[in-house]
Amino acid sequence: MNINVETYDFTNQKIVSEFVKDFDLPTKCPHCNQTGIQQFVNGVLIEDNSKEKNLFFYGQLVKSFSIVTCCLSCKNYSTNIINYQNDSRNDSYYISLESTFPPFEEIENDPPQNIKDEYPNFYNIWKEATEAKNSGLHNLAGMGYRKSIEFLTTDYLLKNPIEGVTEDWITSPKTTLIQKINKLDKPRLVTLGKAIAYLGNDETHYTRIHEDYSMDDLISFIDLFISEIESDLKFTKAEKLIKRPKK
Repeated sequence: MNINVETYDFTNQKIVSEFVKDFDLPTKCPHCNQTGIQQFVNGVLIEDNSKEKNLFFYGQLVKSFSIVTCCLSCKNYSTNIINYQNDSRNDSYYISLESTFPPFEEIENDPPQNIKDEYPNFYNIWKEATEAKNSGLHNLAGMGYRKSIEFLTTDYLLKNPIEGVTEDWITSPKTTLIQKINKLDKPRLVTLGKAIAYLGNDETHYTRIHEDYSMDDLISFIDLFISEIESDLKFTKAEKLIKRPKK
């Protein structure tokens, strides 16, 4: 979208001009970590003619300006530092995001990007469960982790069809998580899936059966389950490579 940026003369401490540039606003909020529309509020470029403070790239001056955005989900404001480079050689310009304040917090043991891309429903639930755990809401976290694996197992079966297993059966509310896990095509996935389901049920039901296991065990089993599926994704990618028609 087009954004209006005011140019502020640092030496004389006044706004001297403004310009309009096309820029893709950030789509993720550092406060609530939700992806969605970030509303543009204001933008300012600080004009400083001190050569020692200027950055040059391939002989072209690189300037930085800041834009303030508001998250439409949590209503909090963020500041984004943008690098702006005018290329006089071909009458074009380049814009890139340098940093965001407040900075994004790294999520502990965040699943690999290919898992997030391939199984977004799972990742959204897993992330909410992790946020609950980090906030001390362990009872909610346990139920969330169990739900995340139900979604991951269901979507895995839908994406990797197995003979005799229909989509109607997979998505039926009458089909239990254990029944789905038993249909997985790899023994390690079945073993890990059952262990996760058992501990997930302990987090959901009134009576805890496996007293000698904790939520840390549940999370470590989920990490292994994810790792097994990620290995499949990487293998499939390699398989596509070697099956390409030779030029």
